[in-house]
Amino acid sequence: MRPPARPSYGSQRTAGLVTFAGLAQVVVPTVGALFWRRASVAGATAGLVVGVTTLVLFTALPATIPGPFAVGGGGLLSLLLNIVVFVLVSLVTKPRDSALLLKLSRRTRDFNLERWDAPDTEADTRSTPETARPVDLT
Repeated sequence: MRPPARPSYGSQRTAGLVTFAGLAQVVVPTVGALFWRRASVAGATAGLVVGVTTLVLFTALPATIPGPFAVGGGGLLSLLLNIVVFVLVSLVTKPRDSALLLKLSRRTRDFNLERWDAPDTEADTRSTPETARPVDLT
């Protein structure tokens, strides 16, 4: 009688690595949009398309992946291609409107300076019950 076959975890490991690599594709345009003023929507879209397509192709055809990029179903190669395409397309396309960025910056500053615990008008103070008013502890 033969002993039971041991389960193979290769496919689960590959699925986990591909999932992680796919999620990492979204990090590139997110970080680029937050910290690089020259980032564009076209660059983010092109980078994601190239990165995810490369990841899917190299996961389906693992024998075609060169040496160090074979780890994780081509995740490293797809991430590098995503970054390169994102930067190149963002440099070639028109940058975001600086007036829009300034407007968003001002709105964010005004939002952060707004006091949330203070009543808006005197009428709000009169209509608020005494027990619901904020207590000044200073």
